[in-house]
Amino acid sequence: MKTSTQKLGVMLMVFALIYSLQSCSTSDDSTEEESIEETQEEQASIPLADLESGISIPDAAYIAGAPPSPNSSILFKINTDGQSGYLNTGYTVPFTANDDIAGAYLRILEKDGETAGGYFDIPASSFEEKRPLRTKKENEFAQHKLLEENDYEINVKFSNTIPVGTFCYEICIYDSDNNISQPSTVCVTVEEWGGPESLTGSWLFDRYDPANLDEDRTTINCNTGGSFEADYQLNEKEDWVLTLESNGNYNEVYDDVYRTIDYDASAADCEAVYGDTESYKEQYLGKWTYNASQKTISIVDFEYKNLLDSSENETYENGILYVENALVEVISGELVLTETYIEDGREVTVKGIFKKQ
Repeated sequence: MKTSTQKLGVMLMVFALIYSLQSCSTSDDSTEEESIEETQEEQASIPLADLESGISIPDAAYIAGAPPSPNSSILFKINTDGQSGYLNTGYTVPFTANDDIAGAYLRILEKDGETAGGYFDIPASSFEEKRPLRTKKENEFAQHKLLEENDYEINVKFSNTIPVGTFCYEICIYDSDNNISQPSTVCVTVEEWGGPESLTGSWLFDRYDPANLDEDRTTINCNTGGSFEADYQLNEKEDWVLTLESNGNYNEVYDDVYRTIDYDASAADCEAVYGDTESYKEQYLGKWTYNASQKTISIVDFEYKNLLDSSENETYENGILYVENALVEVISGELVLTETYIEDGREVTVKGIFKKQ
């Protein structure tokens, strides 16, 4: 038989459990409501007036009226069926076309189908045939932004008046004989900066998977004949810290101390000889956003700082897209970024793993 004291203890435990469940429910409901509000905001149609005044395309002419009608079936494939846009930055239009393409017509639409009063005539000379490599960043996520043969991109810029929401665009291409392809329509979601709390914090890079991604070997031909392989660089310190803040700010710091192989001395001695110690310390600052339905992260750089030489500092008014829709997960306390791309006709997957600091 339970004593009065025991009964009181049991009752207190029950009340505590009920309170705990209610508290968790309230917290979960609040988080869910915030997620729903963000989703509703991102799905809202951006007004046509905002789109017409806030979108520009470098080197393109804006012409009043509707674009010319399609009259052929020349090769044209839009390489996305829905994509993300980035506040104060914009988005890219990726497509595949023939070598003799002369340009493209692009018209902006509201989500409900209402069309802009004009269209962009974009010359082929302004198409990106290669994404610029950000040579300052030496990690695997920054070094593979190349396009395959007959793949192109059009850079579309946003002013700071473009809000969170959704809109669409219609695009077709034409050649020098004025053959015009059938149009394709794609919708763009402009997402709010930031993402779930589980991703926030400072993350120290730990490893790639597969591990050999960061190997950098070189071959030395000895003066006396024969050859050998050696590490191109000996790293005394190699820190890469990625910081994601809840307000959407992001920064990453590279802090390296290393020695690079001396080819002449190594060839003379027929063994690896390394030069003097060198170092660099630099920081990138920008914004990040999370796509909840796809569980992906995108990162845009707006500023670069050389922490050892401020004369090298740079700012990017419209941002530079660094990571685009990479799968992001937290597994056993580690942040895992996974990005897949095409290189020389084959699919390559890069997986970077970070530990919480």
